[in-house]
Amino acid sequence: MQTPSADVIDHGTEFGVEVTAGQGSEVHVFKGEVEVKSRTEESETLRLFTDQATRVDEIVGSPAGITVAPDRFLRSFDEPSDDYATRIRELNPVLYFRMQPSSDGLTLTDQSGNGLHAQIEPGTTIRPLFGSGRLGSAFRMHGPRARTFAVVPDYPKATNNQLSAVAWVRAESRPRWASIIKNWGEGEIGQFHFGLVDHSGELEILVRGPKRGGACVRDTELFPLGTWQHVAFVADGTHLHLYRNSREIGNIPHKPLATPTIKTLGIGAKPIGNHPKRPGAPADFWHGRIDELAIFNHALDSDTIRQLYETEKVSQSATTDLPGL
Repeated sequence: MQTPSADVIDHGTEFGVEVTAGQGSEVHVFKGEVEVKSRTEESETLRLFTDQATRVDEIVGSPAGITVAPDRFLRSFDEPSDDYATRIRELNPVLYFRMQPSSDGLTLTDQSGNGLHAQIEPGTTIRPLFGSGRLGSAFRMHGPRARTFAVVPDYPKATNNQLSAVAWVRAESRPRWASIIKNWGEGEIGQFHFGLVDHSGELEILVRGPKRGGACVRDTELFPLGTWQHVAFVADGTHLHLYRNSREIGNIPHKPLATPTIKTLGIGAKPIGNHPKRPGAPADFWHGRIDELAIFNHALDSDTIRQLYETEKVSQSATTDLPGL
């Protein structure tokens, strides 16, 4: 295999290569052995073995050792058929994104049956938009500088004062007001925002009432970095609940949900009004990955949240040895 900065020779192995335009190449060996030779500098061939990785800069040319990161790479283009996805569909979501790469690379396919697909806005990123997920693949965002997000132009809003959402998310940093999903904006009425708090970085759900007020539940701990977290919120008509890894963080009474004037749903950013290509301030962008995102216009109970979290453990154990790519 050739990249702009290196030649990579496979000796019967599993490995991943990431090429960033104008910057260089990374080679990560998951199993076996590869040879890496700089194309811009005369140097000895570097041999990499299981759990080793290197970066070859396009200008400098010499390889530099880095930490192997197999979870950054898609090792299958197919989402595993598993009990978690079956259970989500049985719960009748209005939106469900498994975060499988589409043929155009810029669409998140809605698998709820409603056909409400999300459009990816890559922003300025030159890095891959998909990576390894908690189950199969995940939507990968690179923070405020890259401005990557996805948007659903319109979707059915909750009208019976009941609303739930679940997702697997992984944060690499905590940008200000980092968004998981939001039907929120400036100068118009949105129904909820779900993400991290301001500069402090705790998980929070806020739903808006019929007037300007609303209800908010916030975690008491900083959102963990570098690990997958199962997050959920439920507005059940009387109380707003927040969950992380199946544990209820807290709940608070809530009034009837607002009827939003904002049509859009932002995934990984806060959209502004009804303009899907105008996200909020750069600090609203998620830095990390989002997987298995589902929204329901009814209330999930705590047992269902726990069952989804525990079902994933079984599903995950069956997908840890995906074939190499």
